[in-house]
Amino acid sequence: MLIAAFENDRVIEIGVGFQIAPDQAGVRVFACYLTKFADSTPGIAAGEAGDVSHIIYLAALQLDEGESMVPADTEFPTRDGDVLLPDDDSRHLFYADVPADEADRAVARLRPQSVRSCLEVVTRVAWKTIPSTYVVCEQDNVLPPAFQEQMASRATTVRRLLTGHSPFLSSPAEVAKLITTVIADAAPAR
Repeated sequence: MLIAAFENDRVIEIGVGFQIAPDQAGVRVFACYLTKFADSTPGIAAGEAGDVSHIIYLAALQLDEGESMVPADTEFPTRDGDVLLPDDDSRHLFYADVPADEADRAVARLRPQSVRSCLEVVTRVAWKTIPSTYVVCEQDNVLPPAFQEQMASRATTVRRLLTGHSPFLSSPAEVAKLITTVIADAAPAR
């Protein structure tokens, strides 16, 4: 997943499917970080956008307050508090449309995600006060397109890519063009 925040005409933060803090999912931590960033900016009232003018969700969970990544009663294969992904499914799930050599390198870099990050309930979200774009990846094997459409209904605008879950690897030029277009469309008129 890719999440970007930009200030005026330049990207100021990008999250690309990684964990920002131990035991928390990158997408949730990043969205909460954006809210905290806006809330802690001098002269900005709590909940206002501050210098963050837009968020991009790419094959991501645009969770609302009170939601978690998965229901609390979900069972996972785990070890030491981490969700384990079967090695044989990772390539198909995350990198089905990525060239084989790049997909193999990406699979080798995968690490377990904490169970806590999947179950922890979101308490604040940035997208309610900061305009957002949700990019539906129409061939995603992790987040079915119908589910992404539900997430996208929360965004200010919706875009689509005919890609799997990791378009920043399978179609980086398309992703760069999309981000550039979203930034241009979101930029205030001069």
